[in-house]
Amino acid sequence: MTDQYKPFEGMNKCTLLSKGHRQWLKNDPHNGIDIKMWKEELFNLGNCGTKEKCEFECESVFKGVYKYEKCFTYSIVESICFKVTEAPNTLFGNNEDKWSIVGG
Repeated sequence: MTDQYKPFEGMNKCTLLSKGHRQWLKNDPHNGIDIKMWKEELFNLGNCGTKEKCEFECESVFKGVYKYEKCFTYSIVESICFKVTEAPNTLFGNNEDKWSIVGG
């Protein structure tokens, strides 16, 4: 229901769009908040023994993925909350209401 989207005021152009890394649909908004949806951490297990022992330690201790003789863990965003307020169209000199982020 993109026809019901309302733009946020004062947002910068999305970084990945600016760098040409992503394709947006023609009518999708180009401005917004850059949020990394996941974080990767790397643990060097040192000399933990065989590949099987290292893989077991990575998976059981760190809840990670063992690859390239290293242990990778991932934290993934589950939810994001923003507090917004609707600014009346009279402030912007047109007939379109817009949203402003006031917290989150």
